[in-house]
Amino acid sequence: MKDTLRFFKYILTFLYKLLSNFLYDLEIRKKLYTINIIITLVPVIILGTKLYLISNQNLVETEKSFLSSSVRQMRDIVDFYMEGVVNRSDILFSDRNMQRILSVKYNEYGDLLEMYTNFSQKVLPLLNEYKYSNLKYSSYSLKNGVGLFLTFYSNNNSINSIFMNNNYDNIRILNFKQLDGEQWYRRAKDSKSSFFWRPTYTENKYVQNSDTPIKVISLNRQFYNFDTMENLGVISLAIPLDSIGDILHSITPREGCSAILMDQEGSLVCSSGQLADGSEAFRTALNNIIQKGEKGVGHLKVNGADAGVYYETSVISGWKMVLVDSGNTVETKTNEIVVTTLTISLLSFAGSLLIMLTLSKTITKRLKHLTTKIHRIKKDTTLPLQEIRGNDEIGELDQQFNEMLGRINHLIETEYKVKLYSQKIEYELLQEQINPHLLYNSLTAIRWISKKCGNLDAYEITENLIGFYKASLSKGNIFIKVSDEIYIITAYINLIRKIYKLDLDYRIDVDENICSYNCIKLILQPVVENSLLHGLRNSEKKGLITVKGQKAENLLIFEVNDNGDGMEQETIDKIMSDSGKDRKSFGLYNVMKRINLFCGDEYGLSITSRPGMGTSVKIKIPCCDSDGNITGL
Repeated sequence: MKDTLRFFKYILTFLYKLLSNFLYDLEIRKKLYTINIIITLVPVIILGTKLYLISNQNLVETEKSFLSSSVRQMRDIVDFYMEGVVNRSDILFSDRNMQRILSVKYNEYGDLLEMYTNFSQKVLPLLNEYKYSNLKYSSYSLKNGVGLFLTFYSNNNSINSIFMNNNYDNIRILNFKQLDGEQWYRRAKDSKSSFFWRPTYTENKYVQNSDTPIKVISLNRQFYNFDTMENLGVISLAIPLDSIGDILHSITPREGCSAILMDQEGSLVCSSGQLADGSEAFRTALNNIIQKGEKGVGHLKVNGADAGVYYETSVISGWKMVLVDSGNTVETKTNEIVVTTLTISLLSFAGSLLIMLTLSKTITKRLKHLTTKIHRIKKDTTLPLQEIRGNDEIGELDQQFNEMLGRINHLIETEYKVKLYSQKIEYELLQEQINPHLLYNSLTAIRWISKKCGNLDAYEITENLIGFYKASLSKGNIFIKVSDEIYIITAYINLIRKIYKLDLDYRIDVDENICSYNCIKLILQPVVENSLLHGLRNSEKKGLITVKGQKAENLLIFEVNDNGDGMEQETIDKIMSDSGKDRKSFGLYNVMKRINLFCGDEYGLSITSRPGMGTSVKIKIPCCDSDGNITGL
């Protein structure tokens, strides 16, 4: 998580710097244009986008509500007509005269003809008058006023033997045995409902003297004699499918929608509109949606485009009324909103830009005069100055510039005098450098005399002192190689050990790989001096001083350890503070300050010590080149 936040912070910082650099390089006029574009476009884009999203959401919700209501109304209308069929079947089912007529055994043809006449007179009004003017859906009529078709599958052999294959108006009486082997009848018997809706099938016997097939759906139920509970057969009331199709066409809410009626098996009964292509893939996709519940909303692909699916379950048949909407209405209305928003945005932006162009020209004209003046002064600071009129920020800036230029001229004159004085001081410093060289030459002469006279102690002391001074001078360089710094402390230890007759050993444990690196001159010698003179010189035990050095990443780390008297923490705190500039601890304080000065406050030295336990001084500096530039970063 922290790495992710750090990465985003880095990206934002980078973008901020990139934008800042871009704006810094632009002219004021272009900056004003840029600010105007941002100030104008950003709110317009935000408000326009918000308006679009809200409008689109409201449109979608409104359309969903409208189409859900539409499919519910369509279901109610179709249920109304199907309920009419159920009501007529109830009338036939409960009519005792019908039960009596169909139960009697007829032996004479005249009796059969009379029976059939009575049967037709009873049934035909129910079949043909399939419209009620006093009901709420009376405006939706069946095609050409055609009514229902009745087929009665009779168990009465005395009726079947004569009317087996006769057609009369909308009525047929067939042998009950014709239902044997019919799959739909087996499903009807397995159904727990008192009646069964048979999906689409084709019949060609309802219309006299015509072989033209007709597609129908039918309501089927068992017919009983209430007195004897004898099963008289099956009543089948069929509705022409064209009539249901006409209803769907008349109640489809708008173009771009398709109304579809699907049975409980997921087969398409009938439909209206062009979206219902009737393919297996379409039917499967639609079933995957409508099988999820009694009602709902879904989406599918129709001809490569998204379409909304709204469905309700019929209370009468259990079939699904489905409405598929292409969504063109929402898209059209949304496009109108987009066009309107873009038009208003562009007009607002154009007007704002025109105003800003006029204002920016007025503002930048005086700034241009000031810029021209500055360019002239760059060539010659002594040119006469022409003031820019006005007391606003630009006028004040011009006044301040004139005053600054006067001070600059004064500083130039002062700098020239200081330069002459600096050259004089530099000459004097060069003269003073003769003295260390004089001392070095004198020590060389003493060494030669000591050797000639056989005074080996004086010779060795002088030899170490010469080596120390030679390495310390280092041609006036501030930075020297680590190997030279090690030579300096070695010469110094040998010199002090000889002078004070100290009984001590020393070890130099410095990685050879860092000997070629550069470091600040004389950062180890003062530390070693402090260990020798203040830690080991007065110690009763044999002294040991160890100097270690190694490289860790881009750092050089040195450690000077001794087994001397050690010191209190109070003394350490005093050395590390400004109060450490006294005579005894000035060397350590000086090393710390020089490291801070050349390398930064994150580098320096640390001291660890306890009385009687010796002292350890750790020095941490960056890897540097010969000019003191930090490398490896």
